[in-house]
Amino acid sequence: MAPTSKQSNVATSQRLFRENHVKKQATRRRGQRDGPLRPQLRFLTATDPSHFRNDETRRSVRSHAMSYHRNKPRKEARLPQECSEVPATKESTALKEHILQNGRNHGDAPGELEDCLQQQQINETNPITRRHAHDSITLERMSRSNRQLSATRALLTLTSPKANPDDCDYVESQEERILRLFTTQVTTLCQIGDGVDPFRVLPNFKHPEVNSLFLKRHCIRTFASDSFHVKWLPVMLSDREVMLSSAILASVWLDMHSEIPGESKQTALLKDEIIGMVNQRLQQKSTRSSDSTIMIVLHLLMGEISGSNEKALRVHERGIAYLLQHRGGLQCLGNEILAETCTAVCYHGDLICEAEPLPDLAIDLPVVNPAAIDGEIPESPMFCPRTDFTTIASDSHCSASTRDLLRDMRDLTDLFISQEAASETVRDNCKIDMAYWEQRDAEYRSRVTVIRKRLTRLPSAHVPDLPTSNDWIFEACRITALIYTASIILHLPFSTAADPCRNPLVAESEAFNCLGSDASHVNTHLSEVLFKALRRTAVADVWEKMSGVLYWVSTVGAAAARSSAGDDVDAKWVRRHLVIYSTRTMVKLVFDHAKPIVLSQKKLLKIQQLISRPDGRDVESVT
Repeated sequence: MAPTSKQSNVATSQRLFRENHVKKQATRRRGQRDGPLRPQLRFLTATDPSHFRNDETRRSVRSHAMSYHRNKPRKEARLPQECSEVPATKESTALKEHILQNGRNHGDAPGELEDCLQQQQINETNPITRRHAHDSITLERMSRSNRQLSATRALLTLTSPKANPDDCDYVESQEERILRLFTTQVTTLCQIGDGVDPFRVLPNFKHPEVNSLFLKRHCIRTFASDSFHVKWLPVMLSDREVMLSSAILASVWLDMHSEIPGESKQTALLKDEIIGMVNQRLQQKSTRSSDSTIMIVLHLLMGEISGSNEKALRVHERGIAYLLQHRGGLQCLGNEILAETCTAVCYHGDLICEAEPLPDLAIDLPVVNPAAIDGEIPESPMFCPRTDFTTIASDSHCSASTRDLLRDMRDLTDLFISQEAASETVRDNCKIDMAYWEQRDAEYRSRVTVIRKRLTRLPSAHVPDLPTSNDWIFEACRITALIYTASIILHLPFSTAADPCRNPLVAESEAFNCLGSDASHVNTHLSEVLFKALRRTAVADVWEKMSGVLYWVSTVGAAAARSSAGDDVDAKWVRRHLVIYSTRTMVKLVFDHAKPIVLSQKKLLKIQQLISRPDGRDVESVT
């Protein structure tokens, strides 16, 4: 059958379409080879509309689109060092997310963290990835018009969250929020240029072996809090040396995670430069006792606390006391937050070292009115202004067993302080009703005995198939309570009560004797047992609503670890970890909750003072 006229026309149009398509492909290949000087257009022709929808045409359109995409001019490339830092940032963020996703009872993967920190330091210390030292000077010389930057563009460029496009409920992480707040402050106060990393415009240390950029990043990531950016960062940005001195915290933190015994060379160089800053300031009348000088010494003191160097710590604490005397006292400092932070840091050092606080660092705080409290506060056995724990109770990770234990420790604290105050009154007053005193003393002993029995009957988190199984927050609180309760009952320092041979509660504790418990802990120093429990919790988030409890746990543990340190390498590492956990928690909390933290510290210092009375032994002082 001969083809019809219509069929002939269709065949002709298809042939013409294919020939045209071949010509266009040849043109496209030449464009790819020679490189287009301008965007090239492509026209499709057909005699029938259905030809535009066939597979060959669609492939041609997609191919041309990809060709245009590959050959279009690229945007200006980023600086090499900015590109090289991206993997390290993602790596660190991924590790943080891994810790948080695993929950508070799944450990902090110390091996992964150390590898991550070391790799990131390699990335940033690489000469190719580091900006030359004169870059910050160049930025200062740029005209102001070239350095203007909208906060919105800065945030999108530098710290916008990398959300999963499929996750509509993306929540900003704690680290992302901290970096966003930091970027906002730096871009506002320093007026840096578009797309510039805010960390790069900050001052650098003089010594080339001190990686200033790396330390500044980790200092903000590890120790900054929301209120830090409002109350402390503006002063740091206004003074080059105050900003630089804060890096000591990050350097000591990295030394610990890198398992460097003592100090790294970088930490030693950094301390030398900071001490040089202080010496120069002391020689000038205008800066001898200024707020900025006190802040620099405070940063140095926090570094010594974190490094567990008690002798150096006491030297710097006495230096702060001298500067305060020169200023006329804490009340004469430039602002309230500096006075509160100064007190909190020095009290913290005294607690860690089981030392008497210096009188010049005492601060009078108003009584907390529970009715005036609005929002979350760092509650703990040392600070519970309401009739019961409210913030702690709202934390999903705080089990009923943990809450009951914390209530007992709170009640024991108040009972002990009240009883010791009454005992002091009896000693000072000859005319005392002995019958009343004997009745009061018997009631006190009875209530303490009840708390003691409840504590020793608690199971260990190691025992399976119980509500407390694998609850490592509960376990950390339980071990701390064994040290704390024995110290109060026997009037022993924490560092003595942590010795299982000196603590009768260890032998009484059913947790160490029942089937399934970790029997190896019976003869292990309690500070080490506590450290192992803490490592199974996510200390990175400072236990969120239980942050006050973490501060109590880690501070008692750090003080308890003093006696076991000696020449034992493992014991020294345990103490270093507990000290820096406690220090980081204090730094995280002090800018948001200065008064609650100082009140907690004063109560714990009072406990340390009272437990040293019976044998006439003062709380140990470090010379």
